[in-house]
Amino acid sequence: MLTPYWLVVSLRRGVRIALPLAFGNRQKQFIEETLQGLWELDSVELVKRDGVWFAHFKIKKNVVTYGAEEAKTLIGVDLGEWNAVAAVAISRDSPSKPMRGQFWGGQRIRFVRGKYAHIRRSLQRKNRLDLVKRIGSKEGRTVNQMLHEIAKGVVEYAKQFPKPVIVMEDLEGIRDRISGSNKLLNRRLHSWSFRKLQKYIEYKALLSGIPIVYVKPKNTSRTCHRCRFAADEVKGRGFKPG
Repeated sequence: MLTPYWLVVSLRRGVRIALPLAFGNRQKQFIEETLQGLWELDSVELVKRDGVWFAHFKIKKNVVTYGAEEAKTLIGVDLGEWNAVAAVAISRDSPSKPMRGQFWGGQRIRFVRGKYAHIRRSLQRKNRLDLVKRIGSKEGRTVNQMLHEIAKGVVEYAKQFPKPVIVMEDLEGIRDRISGSNKLLNRRLHSWSFRKLQKYIEYKALLSGIPIVYVKPKNTSRTCHRCRFAADEVKGRGFKPG
């Protein structure tokens, strides 16, 4: 069956050729979204390698119709291990009254990570390193699918509010800041895909026309959203001055 997608190339004035395009599922998704107007085609470059022509498409986002400064609803998104994501909406007209939030648990991801960690240790003891790599790929695909589902849920939550903007902490270099005395806890935290989940949320949000804002994480966990008081000490879910 011939592909429904063809690239028409102008060689010189009055002379054009049509080339059939073959691509994977991800490239097909981008092409269909470009045809729907979600992306804008910037340029196309033809490259010949080993007798085969490859088309490199450069596209740019074409969906954000308003900026963060015009947003009416702030969607605070916090990532963690117990709750993969906690999101709460705050209207700029009533900043002291957060709206009903939503949580996405991380139990399934923790179970998958723990399950494959146990399998890897067992295979390593048996010196089956060939299988270790194979199950690592399967684990990655399973977790990625879960992260995509969570990211989609976050964006759907944001879309129900007028002109939302999603606000997340800048977690660049978070692995370097994670430390603890418990080896099991360290392994779990270092295997958690904080940045990947943020990137999925950002990608899906921008496709829906929702801006993303990153803020510095310093003191965000101990500052009251109403009075802006920063607690000296945090115990569990409680905050108090020192």
